[in-house]
Amino acid sequence: MWFVNGEPARLVVDGQRWRIIADTVQTHRGELPYIPPMLTHAPQNAVIGYEFTAERANGGQQQAVTIHAEGHSWVLG
Repeated sequence: MWFVNGEPARLVVDGQRWRIIADTVQTHRGELPYIPPMLTHAPQNAVIGYEFTAERANGGQQQAVTIHAEGHSWVLG
């Protein structure tokens, strides 16, 4: 997952490159699923996921995608 100006821009899944169609991005906010022990007050309105439409870089196929934060990574699903 690559971000540009804080928004998802590109994605690679199983070696396939996808471009995110910018006007389809929906941001999900809430409490973080993982809070590092050094934080005493967790952010209540953190970005916890995105939904968007992505287009395959080499074929034009479009796919609806949902990702969510899990630990220090983004996970499809």
